Amino acid sequence: MISLDIPEKQKWLTASSFIHSLVSYLGLEKTEIEVDAISGFAFRNASWDELLPGAFNSSFHWYDTYQSAFDRLGLTVEIVLAWKGQNCFDEYREHTWGRIIKSIENRKPVLIWESFEFALVTGFEKDSLLINGISGKKKIHKTDFGGGDIATVFAVFPINKIDIDKKLSDMLSLRAAVSIGLLDKPPTASSMHPFQGITAYKKWSDELDKNFNLFGNAQYIRILLQARRSATLYLAETAKTFKDVPQNLLLRASERFAQVHAKLITLSNLFPFPNKDEEYPYPDIKEAKDLINDCYIMETEGLNLIATAIENIDLKKNETD
Repeated sequence: MISLDIPEKQKWLTASSFIHSLVSYLGLEKTEIEVDAISGFAFRNASWDELLPGAFNSSFHWYDTYQSAFDRLGLTVEIVLAWKGQNCFDEYREHTWGRIIKSIENRKPVLIWESFEFALVTGFEKDSLLINGISGKKKIHKTDFGGGDIATVFAVFPINKIDIDKKLSDMLSLRAAVSIGLLDKPPTASSMHPFQGITAYKKWSDELDKNFNLFGNAQYIRILLQARRSATLYLAETAKTFKDVPQNLLLRASERFAQVHAKLITLSNLFPFPNKDEEYPYPDIKEAKDLINDCYIMETEGLNLIATAIENIDLKKNETD
């Protein structure tokens, strides 16, 4: 048996937490805030019918998102992705299993999709993978690999660390933030009618008028809380990087995301997780919808400020080239 000693970095923003665990183990010194923002997850939003859990990690192209996220962080990777129902699914499944074993033997953990969430493979033993997931450490038997709620073979194999230009990485991250935030519809169709970016706030508000999932709603709020906190702090710090352009644009964008974060705190108080021993108080839906609309307005302003900052940075660069 081989088992890598990888400290857990578990939080509500799970995809980012496993990216952070992976890059930290490989020696990339990044803070939680940097990983959240540079990967793009600090600026992500997604909601779908009934506010069921899962929209945040399912409403995007996994391959494209992870490849570009690791590029901005300074890590080259190889990715395998296959969905149940494809002609070659079983072949990809067998191939990926073998690749994971070899990667662990080379002391490199692998990021995978595990049943209903992302997780990190940290070791293996006979016919089983050892993983750190949202429920902690457990085993996946080979017969269960690629199964679960969303039957998928997905694996990110780290290759090498690379020296990156921090300013270029920040610029790419700002561009990604705007494209992520202003994207309305996910790139893939779904019967759950998902929406991404700022439009997800409108979808969220509409679903509160219907029969919505209480746990999914409460979980959604807490994911966004962590995401928008990181967005706020990253934008404030990144404003220092671009001193030759109007810094107040990124600082003002940071303030807007901070205002969103404050509204989400109030929302989290309206929607605490139900206590099994108590009757759950039904929240004031009108107040909740007003708060969500405020988030929509403030975040739209924040994203437009980032876009304007990018235009100024590009203009300044063209003047000096």
